[in-house]
Amino acid sequence: MKINNKNLFISIASFLLIVDLLVALDLNFSYIRAILAFLFIIIVPGLLIMLIMRIREVGFWEYLVYTVGLSVAFIMFAGLAVNWILPWLHITDKPLALWPILICFNIFLVIMGFFAWRRNHDLHFEPMFPKLDALNRIFFIIPIFFPFMAVLGAFILNNNGPNTLTMIMLGGLVVYFFCVVLFRKRLNENVYPWALFLMCLALILMGSMRSWFLSTTDAGLEVHFAKEALINAKWGAGSLNGYNAMLSITILPDIIFLFLKSDFYIIIKLLFPIIFSLIASTLYILFKKYFQSITSFFGASFFIFQPTITGWQLLPPRQEVAYLFMGFTLLILFTREIKKNLKKTLFIFFSFGIIISHYSTAYVYLLILVVTYVISLLCKKNYLDKNKSLEKTKSILSGGLILLILFFGFLWYSQITTTSEGLILFGKQSIKNYHAIFIDDVYTRGHSPLEYINVFTQTAYFNPIKDLTDYSENLSDKYSDNLEDKMALSKAYPINLAQTSQLPYKNNFTIFSFNKIEQIMLLISGIFIIFGCFYVLFSKKFREEKLFKIILFVSLFSLILISFLPFLSTSYNYQRLYQQALIPLAICSILGFSVITKKINLNIIFITFALFLMIYLLLFIRVEYEFIGGNNIQLRFENVGKDYDLNYVTFNEISSANWLFTHKYQKIPIVLDVFAKFKIYQASEFILDTSIKSDVLPIAIEKKDYVYASRSNILQGITFKYYGSGLLIYNFPIKFLNDNKNKIYNNVNSAIFK
Repeated sequence: MKINNKNLFISIASFLLIVDLLVALDLNFSYIRAILAFLFIIIVPGLLIMLIMRIREVGFWEYLVYTVGLSVAFIMFAGLAVNWILPWLHITDKPLALWPILICFNIFLVIMGFFAWRRNHDLHFEPMFPKLDALNRIFFIIPIFFPFMAVLGAFILNNNGPNTLTMIMLGGLVVYFFCVVLFRKRLNENVYPWALFLMCLALILMGSMRSWFLSTTDAGLEVHFAKEALINAKWGAGSLNGYNAMLSITILPDIIFLFLKSDFYIIIKLLFPIIFSLIASTLYILFKKYFQSITSFFGASFFIFQPTITGWQLLPPRQEVAYLFMGFTLLILFTREIKKNLKKTLFIFFSFGIIISHYSTAYVYLLILVVTYVISLLCKKNYLDKNKSLEKTKSILSGGLILLILFFGFLWYSQITTTSEGLILFGKQSIKNYHAIFIDDVYTRGHSPLEYINVFTQTAYFNPIKDLTDYSENLSDKYSDNLEDKMALSKAYPINLAQTSQLPYKNNFTIFSFNKIEQIMLLISGIFIIFGCFYVLFSKKFREEKLFKIILFVSLFSLILISFLPFLSTSYNYQRLYQQALIPLAICSILGFSVITKKINLNIIFITFALFLMIYLLLFIRVEYEFIGGNNIQLRFENVGKDYDLNYVTFNEISSANWLFTHKYQKIPIVLDVFAKFKIYQASEFILDTSIKSDVLPIAIEKKDYVYASRSNILQGITFKYYGSGLLIYNFPIKFLNDNKNKIYNNVNSAIFK
């Protein structure tokens, strides 16, 4: 099949016409509109931009990730332009409605198509599909089943079925990964990015598709702001707070919804992971510029096997988009096939994409960017750098480029939105608390496997009995001055520590803890990364790659910095910073392992590291508790356990929340626990300025308050509160509510008291 200028643009125009008809006539039989519209908006805008820029020198996979990245950025920036320009021209006050977006996007795409056509008269090529033998065909076909099995396995669990399919999928994925390593010498180069994309997608979907809603924390509030912008048909109609200021969770899902007319939950749970999973292929392409295929495959695999990726709740959708853009910026920075001016343009475009996607990720990225540029400038002017090696890498970093990106960040965070106020406060508190570096009483906001790396997470001993007593006493002092009333309430309605649901313990493993193994694995992987960084620093192979060295060590330094500044280490989400730092650092894991085991046969090194990664994945995905029992089993595997009780959202819980917001007087507070709060954010009737009290204790529940009880509160009789150094789990005061409140709504899984 030969492709030239004429048939390519006829195909694009025909595709546009088909999508326009499906959207305008609201045709969606057999989900054809959703499928075609998604493929169109995620590929065609970026393809036209690539054609306008005449970028032809890169390979298929690199071209694909740039195309998708440019399409995502186009949706956000074009949507923002429509949001501002149409009201300014007095055309409409609802610029993000269907017809304004459809018409304006058609105008943008037609104009872009015209310039792309004019600049590609000489376009003529014949796609070269790889010739695959039987083995490579098998390796291409097998991973296709993983995402489908992950989705079906989650659906079965959502309907209270067994986890058989999920376990088969996970086992098959691990075996497939090991087989890729075993047969690496016989595999086609295209197998690696393809396999990484599908493995990453499957690992995310097995968690994201649990529940028919969003079984996570932040994403529920993100959907609320997306729906708010859609209802108002305008971005910025409400308060431009931290959430609303991020276009990745407002304009991006809104425009996808307008074209696809798909459920918002499907957009966040399925389509966002599809887009984000390209990060795995992107990192493979980046690492492949310096290392062989299997080494790059290991590096990208180490990135996607982290608990931040496999534990879907730990990585909000807004941060998925920002991480993807950061991967694109690094890929652009180190590619040699694209002309320097075009590289600068793409780098600016993707950097702007990070800024409008997620502020915390952008702050860290801008810090890394500035420090990298300063160090590279010093190295370039150093007398020892006689060969001017930085110039040989065709570095695009310049003072003007850095200032432009910083200026855009300043405009976005200080002038257009107000999110910079949080950064200023954050900086002041970090400096203010620097003197506390040797103080033991340093608390974390919560615990995750990755926080074992943080030098301060283990200094605060979690004593739930003491914390619950302190919490109860503090509330007593806050809500009542009468000692007799306090004692009477405490005696009549005692508060005690409680347990979440759990699987029965099996095989006498009840005394065995896997926490120490997790610590050891994280320590070992950290050592690998450090050794890998030093290998890059001193290896003759990278003598002329100063910028690559600087990026790695600045990223490593950011992790060390946040570990040794008390307020930073306890206030910034450490596992997310670790994941962000791994975007460049993941390759150092296999490099460090190779350095440590350099006297061993190379084949044994690869097989051993593959086994290490397999154990690492299974350990941090916590599949072992499926065979051991207890309450540490993960939501992705069972309908019991701590993870399930905390995060799983049912229809009844959302129905009761909708009823509450429809019938309650707006200014009356709602009392509920912290995880129930995340659930009610997803209610379609949720009111943002509702007064919420997360202290579910008799002493804190006033006569006028509503009390919202979630499934865990009613069926498990437990409630949750972050206090001190950990998560308190104690008995839900159902007796107090029955004695002192009226149950005004009940639907088995949820109840409301007044």
